[in-house]
Amino acid sequence: MTQNSEHYRKSFNTNTLRSAQVKWPNQQLIIKPTVSANADDTFRLSKDSSTDALIESLTEHFPAGREFMLQPFLNSIVEHGEYSLFYFGGVFSHAIKKCPANGDFRVQEEHGGEFFQVNPDNAIKEVAERALGCVDETLLYARIDVALLNDNTPAIIEMELIEPSLYFGVDEASAERFVKAYLSMIDR
Repeated sequence: MTQNSEHYRKSFNTNTLRSAQVKWPNQQLIIKPTVSANADDTFRLSKDSSTDALIESLTEHFPAGREFMLQPFLNSIVEHGEYSLFYFGGVFSHAIKKCPANGDFRVQEEHGGEFFQVNPDNAIKEVAERALGCVDETLLYARIDVALLNDNTPAIIEMELIEPSLYFGVDEASAERFVKAYLSMIDR
C-alpha cells in the first residue's frame, strides 16, 4: 500500500467517500480490495462521485469486514502503462510493461490489457530494488510493480510475492534463471 492510499476495514459508505474526496480534492479515485486478483472489484471513481446508486453498488462489493483501499488515480497508468519487474533469488531477471485497453484503466489481460517485454530505466530498477531490499529474507521470486507519479518519479504500487504468473514467455532465458535460483535456495 502506498503512502497515498487509505486502508479500511469497515464497509464502504458516503462518509468514507467524502473523506477521501477531501483528502484528495479534484482527483479521480481508485477503490479496490486489499486482497484480490486480476483487478476484480477494482473501480475508478470520478471526482464528483457521490450518488446513492454508486454508494449502494460499492457497498455490495465492500460489505462490512471486507478490507479495501482508496487511493488517487494515476493518469500515467492509462497514458504510459505500468512496469512489472521480476526477481529470482534477489537477482533481476526480466521486466514487462502492461498497458490498459483503450477506454479502460486496468492493465490486466482479463480486461483487455496488453504487455510486452521492456528494459526498465535505472530509476525504475532502483526503486524496485530498494523495495526488495526491505524484505529481510531472500525470496525465490518477487514481482515488483512500478508506476510513474505525476512528476514522473517511479513509485512502487505493489510487491507480489506469491505470483502465479512469472511471464516466462517474454524472455526465453527467464525460466532457466528461475530454476537456477530455486536450486540455489534448496542447496543452502
